[in-house]
Parts: sequence; C-alpha cells; structure tokens
Amino acid sequence: MRASVDLGKHRLYLASKRPEIDNRCMSQSGIAWNDPYDLLFPHKPISDSCPKEPSIISETSRNKSVPNAATKSESPKDAVRIERIVSGGQTGVDRAALDVAIEIDIPHGGWCPLGRIAEDGPIPSCYQLEEHPSPKYSDRTKRNVIDSDGTLVLYLSNLEGGTFKTFHYAECIAKPCLKIRLTHPGRIERVHEWLAKCNVRTLNIAGPRASKEPEIYQRAFDYLMRVFA
Repeated sequence: MRASVDLGKHRLYLASKRPEIDNRCMSQSGIAWNDPYDLLFPHKPISDSCPKEPSIISETSRNKSVPNAATKSESPKDAVRIERIVSGGQTGVDRAALDVAIEIDIPHGGWCPLGRIAEDGPIPSCYQLEEHPSPKYSDRTKRNVIDSDGTLVLYLSNLEGGTFKTFHYAECIAKPCLKIRLTHPGRIERVHEWLAKCNVRTLNIAGPRASKEPEIYQRAFDYLMRVFA
C-alpha cells in the first residue's frame, strides 16, 4: 500500500534544501522555468482541483427532509467572499484585475518586479503593489501564487509564456488554479463554485500581457466585472 504524502511537510523540506536544489537547477537544461520544484516534486496536473473538505453531514441528518431547504441554501455566488485581489501589475489581464478591484472597491495588491517594471514603463502608483527584491517577472509571479489562496488564469488562445508558467507553478506547489479561456468561458457560476469550494479569500489573477493579446484587457475586465458584480 502506498503511503500518503504530506504536501505541507514536503514543501518545507524543499525549502530547506533550496540552495542545493537551485545549484542542481543551474546545471541541468530542459527544466521548465529552471524551477527547483520541477526536480523534486513529481505531480499529477490538478488544474481546477483543490483540497477536499471532509463532509460534516451525518447520514442520519442527510436523510431528514428540511422544509424550504432550496430557498435557505446559499448559492455559490453568495458563498464567495473575496477579501483581496492580487496580480503582478503587467499590462493586459494583470491591470484588468487591479482595475476591477478598484472599480468595485475590493482591496488589491500583489508583488511586482523591482523598479515596478512593466512592458509600458513603470507601473502607475495607483496600483498598491509591493516591489519584489528581484527584477525578474518569474520571481514576482511565483510569490503571488504562493501568497494567494488560489489563482485564476484568463487567456484567449493558448497557454504560453508567463501565463503557462503561472499555471504550471500553481500545479507544482498544489495550489488551487482555474483557467478560463475567454473565447469560450462557459458558465460564470463555474468561477463562483470554484472560489467557494476552494475557500479562496485572496485571489491571484493572471494572464497574457497586452502586447501578446491586444484585446485581452477589455475581455478580462468585462468578464471579471460579471464574476464579481
């Protein structure tokens, strides 16, 4: 019988070995993103999954009829209580997420590269982002995934570049991640259900920059307004 793996302890072990792992990363090629977790953290893609909570409903109470249960039960949207939206501050999806947070008065933040760099110049000061010690986009991306309860990835065509790396890293460290293709987004309730199921309070939102997908900002802004309206 296979022993179960305690992912929390596993990640702590990796953190303690990080200098040694980083050296191994530098000496190997073909590792996506040169990420230490890719070497020691074999994983099964989890995409939309999140840790499952044990049921607190007993079989006895399950079989009892509850009058007007349908009217009393909370809908997934009612159960969503997003307390903070974060992103890396890049053009495109990142800015759309921050602008939606400002528009509907949800606290926002997140990590951006040292110097507040983005493809269109310094990230405006109206976005309350914290500068990462590193100027590399990948470092702030990882930190935003780690510091959030879950990551929502919005895209139009294919997952590639930094958008793919965000999704891949969330999988590697077993953080809830949902990807939505905005050309075929499906039911808006799917996002509500995922947020409620995974108990997401701090939501990281990521996706392509404007130079890669010129329409992505407006598409992402409109979609997120529908999600949180």
